[in-house]
Amino acid sequence: MEFDLRQAIESLDQEEVFNIANQARPASDYLGNTILPNRNMETYDVEGGNMTIRTTMAGLSGMDSRYTEGGAAESSDFTGKTGKLTIHAELSEKMLRELQAKLLRLTARRMDNTQLVQETGLNFVNKIIVQALLDREEWLKWQGITTGQLNWQFNGKVLKADYGIPAGNFLPARTGNFRYGGSSSMLWNDIWLMQEKLQWQVLAYLIHPTLLRDIMANPTVNQLEFISQNLVTGQFTFRRRIADGTGGSTRLSTDPRDTITLTAYNKEAEIFDLVTPGKTKKVPFLTPGAFIAIGAQTNNSVFRVGDGSTEPPASPIELGYGHVAPTTEGGGNPGRWTRLRVHPDKPWGMESDGVENFIPVIEAPDRLVIGSSQVGA
Repeated sequence: MEFDLRQAIESLDQEEVFNIANQARPASDYLGNTILPNRNMETYDVEGGNMTIRTTMAGLSGMDSRYTEGGAAESSDFTGKTGKLTIHAELSEKMLRELQAKLLRLTARRMDNTQLVQETGLNFVNKIIVQALLDREEWLKWQGITTGQLNWQFNGKVLKADYGIPAGNFLPARTGNFRYGGSSSMLWNDIWLMQEKLQWQVLAYLIHPTLLRDIMANPTVNQLEFISQNLVTGQFTFRRRIADGTGGSTRLSTDPRDTITLTAYNKEAEIFDLVTPGKTKKVPFLTPGAFIAIGAQTNNSVFRVGDGSTEPPASPIELGYGHVAPTTEGGGNPGRWTRLRVHPDKPWGMESDGVENFIPVIEAPDRLVIGSSQVGA
């Protein structure tokens, strides 16, 4: 019995393939989505300026006098070109043989096999194509968050951006004895620096589990008392131990600034290993040595020209957005584009393509402080 894969795939509503490519995933799948949530935009590139007018208090004027000037205007420009992300994959011969065996069983039982072919194709698009694009989005977001810029070179192309993080918001890189796992750890020094730079309103500390391990393995030097762990959110809470002035013993600090919750983010993606052809290797989204602090918005009295009244962000740690541009392949419609088809020369060969024009945009660089520590030494 022969099966016509092409007929089954061509009868599939391609709008469903498009929807799979663009349906929203829960923010919990990728932490970067909470900080830089994706927006489907009408423009291909991020160009132009934002004028922000901050509220200033009204002044006092005498009778028959000019009104007091108010509204402090700030203008900032972020100009960036989206990078064209692409992926192509074919269903492996092993998987196709498994599909053929299932189709034979369905036919023997006089059951329709078209739905199985279509479901296999849609799952293939979702897992292999869409996830590949989402993983690259997440990696780019964390490149911006942990370095303050993009400088990604791939396939002879370069995607660059400078997000204008204030120079003072980059802490010294801690190495040697000063690393957080070292004999002269600067952990609490950096925590207090972060709090000071963010006006003592830090909403989140983000860290890779490798660096968290170094911190927890050095409890005496880091003056740590482990308080709690949340397995769902990946949050670890600690309190600082300080000298109590009686013969070198210590006690728990009652200063609220000495209680800290670190969010560990361990998700990673896979890329082809250029050293070992045919193999893949895992790449973490959050750099293992990075230590990130995100501060609160200190002035809620903001008016942006053209935006109407400003809405509060969906997440308090939101710093900007992921700019998902249209694609020419999708006819200029905003969002990712994917296609599923049977190759004309391979009647049993199912293949899929995915395309996305994308760049992360950090709109609040002053709310981001970036630290780092040598790990594993």
